[in-house]
Amino acid sequence: MNKKNVWIAVIMGAALFGLFTACGEKIAPVDTSGLPPALTAAGTERISFPSNLLKKDMGLYIHLPQGFDSTKEYPVVYLLHGFGNTEIEWFEYHGLHTLADTLTAKGSIPPMILVAVQMDNSWGIDTGEPKQLSTNARNSLYSGPYETYMVHEVLPVVEQRYPVMRQKEGRTIAGISMGGFAALHIGLRNRKVFGSIAAHSPALRGQHVPDWFMYAPDRPAEKNDPILLASRLKQGQTRIWLDCGEQDGLLPGVEEMKTALEDNDWSIRYSTKPGKHNQDYWLSRLSDYLAFYGDATR
Repeated sequence: MNKKNVWIAVIMGAALFGLFTACGEKIAPVDTSGLPPALTAAGTERISFPSNLLKKDMGLYIHLPQGFDSTKEYPVVYLLHGFGNTEIEWFEYHGLHTLADTLTAKGSIPPMILVAVQMDNSWGIDTGEPKQLSTNARNSLYSGPYETYMVHEVLPVVEQRYPVMRQKEGRTIAGISMGGFAALHIGLRNRKVFGSIAAHSPALRGQHVPDWFMYAPDRPAEKNDPILLASRLKQGQTRIWLDCGEQDGLLPGVEEMKTALEDNDWSIRYSTKPGKHNQDYWLSRLSDYLAFYGDATR
């Protein structure tokens, strides 16, 4: 190995050490040796990997764009599901990957790698030891270090397997409903990691938002609630999209988020259209979502 390659190895090793370190504790890298080989052509695959942080296998659903070339780097969009759903929501329910291929073929959006992430009913917050809090898996809340899992396990697994951009400008985090909350929470707290944040009908305020579960003395609201974060963090280069249906009961919380950002001098993309908190509304907005994701690296 020549001197140049030695220095590259040293730099990469230092970067990986930093990636696996949080709150002063080293996070062991995920063992990916048991995973199948990654796709080498356009298409979709669903895999699971052993999460050290959550102490169980966690799922990813990945779509590689039409014309995929493994020698190129692509922007990546991390997609978070709503409460009661799994990583299948974005592709199998909403068909985002199919529409992305259509728009890519037309030249309306650039090719992107889409990664739908299993988040359980966690709200994307670090909430102590991993645990399913009630017997009904679909409706139970899940405690655990889900923000740390997203940043320090999901990203490294994806970046090891696929040619995604590793600069924040090439990373978008997006979510629907609970996933919209999680995208804002994780994205705002990790603005050196994600350059763009998109929240679709985010569950920010309301009777079904479990504040009692998400906030505690060791995780105060002012450091975790997206609306409170928006009121004190400066925008920098971060891009944000917010949208909600006009008949959605969560609209007041979304409007509160918009006000907090704009009162703090953020320039954001905000959009409402007729619709409720349901699939019909989200299907009507998918082209808008993809256009925002695609603008990140143009």
